[in-house]
Amino acid sequence: MGERQPTRRLATIVVADVVSYSRLMEHDEAGTLQRLQAMRSEVVYPQTQKLRGRIVKTTGDGWLAEFASVTDAVRSSVEIQDAMALRNDSLPRDQRLEVRIGINLGEIILEGDDIYGTGVNVAARLESLAAPGGVCVSGAVHDQLQGIPDLAFDDMGEQQVKNIARPVHCYALRLAPHRRLMEGALDHAAPAASIAVLPFANLSNDPDQEYFADGMAEDIITALSRFRRLFVIARQEDQANDALFEAARADLVAKRSLIVARRILAIVTTPLLQTFLQHLVRQDESFAERTHARLEAVLRGRAPSMWIVELTQEHAEGLRLSRAEGIHLRL
Repeated sequence: MGERQPTRRLATIVVADVVSYSRLMEHDEAGTLQRLQAMRSEVVYPQTQKLRGRIVKTTGDGWLAEFASVTDAVRSSVEIQDAMALRNDSLPRDQRLEVRIGINLGEIILEGDDIYGTGVNVAARLESLAAPGGVCVSGAVHDQLQGIPDLAFDDMGEQQVKNIARPVHCYALRLAPHRRLMEGALDHAAPAASIAVLPFANLSNDPDQEYFADGMAEDIITALSRFRRLFVIARQEDQANDALFEAARADLVAKRSLIVARRILAIVTTPLLQTFLQHLVRQDESFAERTHARLEAVLRGRAPSMWIVELTQEHAEGLRLSRAEGIHLRL
């Protein structure tokens, strides 16, 4: 008798996990676990089943799901991210569960209730490329969604991912048009204004009053941070007051010593970069294409030294607000 062949079929695979889950658990193990369980029971399972999907298994802070339809898989992922965005908006940053989702269309191998195969592996790699709160899909998924007017994507190009021989063409789903904020709920709206709180000057001859001046600034910052429509910026003069400014929970703290040091480092390491960037913003799309072509000709297929910067909501508030307003950004 011949060896039994494994059962294979085409499926849309969804892989997801929670960003920085280990850090969240270290900070608040019981609370994080409670929020994770609530997310699964109140968001992930209902939204997956609603669009005819199946949760194959949970993996610690993540999950693996399959759908017969590409459209159902993407819409389910959008609904999950919408629901999580609303939940997170009412929580402090150190309590938010931000989810990354990767979606691939490919052949899977069935073994009992579990699924395996390259299609699953690619979905897992796509998940690692997604932004926190975002969805990354393969070219195969993107091709199936052409003509659907309310779905838009940003082309991420071909990505070489771990343990996959061929590059994978990736697309980031634009989620801004799908954000369904509750009507009239101002607490869930994006900040409408920014306000900067500068340190008070100590006009007395008593150096002990410096701490009092910083305390006054902290109280103002704390009071303003309660208004979710305000983006609060503070300037810190003295490194010894780190604890004060951390407690004040400003959205952005500008430390003069760090700003100066970073400016000096940029001048020393990349002296022509600032001049080039100032020239770049005045150019059109054709200039970018010509520059890209010149770089390709010089590199001849060789990858230059690269580094990856993760643009999170915490460190790139301006980008988050632009996305929320539906502004298309190309980096």
